[in-house]
Amino acid sequence: NLDGNFSLKVPANATVVISYIGMKTQEIAIKGKSKIDVTLSDDAKALDEVVVIGYGTAKRKDITGSVASVNSETLAAIPVASATEALQGKMAGVQITTTEGSPDAQMSIRVRGGGSITQSNEPLFIVDGFPVESISDIPPTDIESIDVLKDASSTAIYGARGANGVIIVTTKSGKEGKVSVSYNAYYAWKKVAKTLDVLSASDYTKWQYELAQLTNKNDDYIKYFGNYQDLDMYDNVATNDWQDLTFGRTGHSFNHNLSINGGSDKFKYSFSYSHIDDKAIMQMSDYARDNLNLKLNHKPLKNVSLDFSARFSKTKIRDNDTRKERINYNLAGSITWEIIKDLKLKAEVGYDDYRNNADRYYGVTTYYVRNNVDDEDKSKPAISFTRGTRTAFRSTNTLSYDFKKFFKNNKNHLNLLAGQEYIVTRERELRNVVHGFPTEYTADDCINYSTKGNPYEVTNYGYPDDVLFSFFGRANYDFDSKYLFSATFRADGSSKFAKGNQWGFFPSAAVAWRISSESFMENTKNWLDDLKLRFSYGTAGNNNIPSGQISQLYELNKTPWINGVNSYIAPSKYMANSDLTWE
Repeated sequence: NLDGNFSLKVPANATVVISYIGMKTQEIAIKGKSKIDVTLSDDAKALDEVVVIGYGTAKRKDITGSVASVNSETLAAIPVASATEALQGKMAGVQITTTEGSPDAQMSIRVRGGGSITQSNEPLFIVDGFPVESISDIPPTDIESIDVLKDASSTAIYGARGANGVIIVTTKSGKEGKVSVSYNAYYAWKKVAKTLDVLSASDYTKWQYELAQLTNKNDDYIKYFGNYQDLDMYDNVATNDWQDLTFGRTGHSFNHNLSINGGSDKFKYSFSYSHIDDKAIMQMSDYARDNLNLKLNHKPLKNVSLDFSARFSKTKIRDNDTRKERINYNLAGSITWEIIKDLKLKAEVGYDDYRNNADRYYGVTTYYVRNNVDDEDKSKPAISFTRGTRTAFRSTNTLSYDFKKFFKNNKNHLNLLAGQEYIVTRERELRNVVHGFPTEYTADDCINYSTKGNPYEVTNYGYPDDVLFSFFGRANYDFDSKYLFSATFRADGSSKFAKGNQWGFFPSAAVAWRISSESFMENTKNWLDDLKLRFSYGTAGNNNIPSGQISQLYELNKTPWINGVNSYIAPSKYMANSDLTWE
């Protein structure tokens, strides 16, 4: 009850486990006792846990910005396909919605709402230090933690890309100890929970008759349904329930994961394999994904550590008229050298390769065929093949120093960080369009026998390189973990903007006061875990425009090929809009 009194019927040799949020759990052996008295003590572990704040970490109690976190236990407890789904409803100020209902539907993430009217409002995704397009292809079982930077003071360290928030994903690493092998699997069924009542064939024809009377289209009604006096012939006609025909399948999902990790004080390793197979409730809608993740940590010398990670994902989607395949490779390595005590130099390099293939089938009744196909092929199926590639290279160097040896009373804490980063992204897309397939061809037939159609268009896009060159720094200071101060600054140079507008500067500062640590708050410790007052100010930018979108004029070379095939050669020169600058 409210006074803490309780009664339990338990065996004489039982052990009672007593827990409460923010308090240390206690286990008490009964051993024939008829009464026990328990006093729980504060558990400061939550405040001492480390969170990722961008190019480094900090204790939760010492951060001055707005940072929300989700740990691996929370993510693994939810049987979902992606990390994005697992985040739904877990963080204040983070809204996640599904854009549509296909198996490969993109999930939109908004951190404290949208900040741009015309450009992307998606946050910046960082996985093990590397910027990526999405985290939807990462299985939750591979993730150690997700930290979300929400306010400008915490996102300013990412400068030009941080205006919509930053989601930092840390995948699991090896742990010292014996080899640990774990396997997790689940199987699920799904079906439409509720459908609408539909008209029978008889009711439908009667409704059409009433509509024809109101619109003076009796001739059209007789043309399609016959005379009104003969409506009884529809009484026993089978009815097509299009809801059932489209969404009537019993879908199922099978997901399993195998992980192996272990190591010693010198060498640690972690390996995992995940597979998901999802048959959606919509007919011909399937989703399958395979993931491989490898992380190695080696400490050859006392003051040197080496880290290496490799991730691979392959996703196949079948959605009605569409066949998609995504393949992603990510390699990253780093070396950390403690030059002198508390002075650390870290060099990181990474490479990301993303391939996106999509085959799209257009039936004879589709909008595309009826409005974009020449008369001779207008009543025949069409198909498009799209092959996209994107590669990114990242090089980051940081130097950090902890000044703890300069303070003898251990109440002052000061840490400085300086860094430089270079990221270059290259992207290409090849699109082929074929018209005029035989009318009896299905989507699979058109994909497998593309030479049976008439080649219409070959489009080859080569986007200009997206280059980001940056310098950044951060200072964190606190006195007795009670009075906190932090400041960051970043300068970003982006190739997306014209000469004179390429550099943006993003400062921030924040102060915080942990009121709960003051002596006058001593009497609140039995019910108040942590109370902090903070004030922050920062600027962050948004350069989420496609590389090359700055061009107002495209030098487009359109050369006819034989058989009516057109080749679109990518623009080689761009006339940049000199007024376009940072958002």
